[in-house]
Amino acid sequence: MTFGGYRLNFDALLARIVYRWHWKVALGAVLLLTLGALALGLIPPIWKGAVTLTITAPAATRVEVDGRAWPRQLYAGDHQIVAWSSDGRASWADVYLAAGESLAVHLPEGLPEPRERRLPPAAPGTEIAQVWWADGAWRVQSAPIPVPLAEEESESTNPIPTPLSVGRQTVAVGDAGMERLATLDAYAGLADQVRVDGQLVEAVFLLNQRANYNDRSLGTVEVRGWSAETTPLTVTASLTLVRFAPSGDALLLAEQVPTGGEQVYLARPGAARTPVVAVPGHITRVSWREDGSAVVLHSRQGDRLTLTLVRLAPTIAAAVVADVPVDLYAGDLVPLTWNDAGLLWVAPDTDTSPTLWQAPLDALIPERIAPLDARAIAWLPDGALRVVTVQNETVVIGRYQDGLLMGQTTAPRVAAAADLAGTWHENELLLQGGGGAWLLDVTADSQPNTTTR
Repeated sequence: MTFGGYRLNFDALLARIVYRWHWKVALGAVLLLTLGALALGLIPPIWKGAVTLTITAPAATRVEVDGRAWPRQLYAGDHQIVAWSSDGRASWADVYLAAGESLAVHLPEGLPEPRERRLPPAAPGTEIAQVWWADGAWRVQSAPIPVPLAEEESESTNPIPTPLSVGRQTVAVGDAGMERLATLDAYAGLADQVRVDGQLVEAVFLLNQRANYNDRSLGTVEVRGWSAETTPLTVTASLTLVRFAPSGDALLLAEQVPTGGEQVYLARPGAARTPVVAVPGHITRVSWREDGSAVVLHSRQGDRLTLTLVRLAPTIAAAVVADVPVDLYAGDLVPLTWNDAGLLWVAPDTDTSPTLWQAPLDALIPERIAPLDARAIAWLPDGALRVVTVQNETVVIGRYQDGLLMGQTTAPRVAAAADLAGTWHENELLLQGGGGAWLLDVTADSQPNTTTR
């Protein structure tokens, strides 16, 4: 090649470079090949130290570790374990193993993607405030959407008519469809009802005829269904809560106290009303143990949400077990569940890390179990926890056992909002967050034959 009167011979130039720098080129090629082999896993990282991993998985599944077939020798570090079934379902776990460490992992069977439906507000112009399980159905309570002040001020000059203001609306969503709970709305929430052996047990607050409508300190709570006659319960201060136990044989009442907070009472058939505990702020949610022997009161004061654990049998005792930021939990729905010993829940530790806690009913003292970032939990008969968590902006459903979180399926159409929280009832999962609520039908865990590798 001729350039500017000079002749360039690239063949000779290349030969000269290779001749003078051949050892550097060879060394560079060796380094590149070595790095490529390390990246592809062709050269095991023996300098990290060997580990022992035993994996138990459902039969007829294909197990992979870090994307490669199992079994094989592993070394210290982070590893992802996946068990694939023939129909495409998968279960997985992420583990870290230190040099010389041994670990046995029992992967559950993967679950199909759950059937999901988004719950609509109970009425136009409202948004879902809370959802809870009661009387064999999910109760969806919707509240009016708050109107910004600037929009309210502009209404006088806006010729377009605006809809009339609506109050809180409550519906029950179950297998039989959707049912309007008119009694609860008619008494502004100061009423409750459950069915016991097909019979309706109902409690409603009736104002004294001489009282002002806004004065809830003059009146009685009438309970119908405990006996052939109506049972009247006297109210001594402004009533704020009326809520039955799942069995219908116990009723919680709360009254506002002058110094702030609310005083909670327990009423039972044929017994006098008994003081239980005073809680800070205003009670916004009640989480019953299924047998009615204990309950958790969620009370809000400012930007804090307090959980008060109350034991009702064999004796009455109460203690505050958690104080958490309100904005972490949509609908004041803190992830919790009951086991044979007492209560388990997920809440931030002192360093704001999500943590699994427990409080036995015999002591009511919170005990830290382990770090766990879960948005909903449920106790399983085998001692494991059914959990909902968020991984890579995706809602994951799985199990937590022996300190290991294992995924089984995902809910891709549920928004992984920062305040996402939920609760389980058998195989149904209610999730609320980001201004929405979803009801998911999750197939129960099966118990297949397992193989060990």
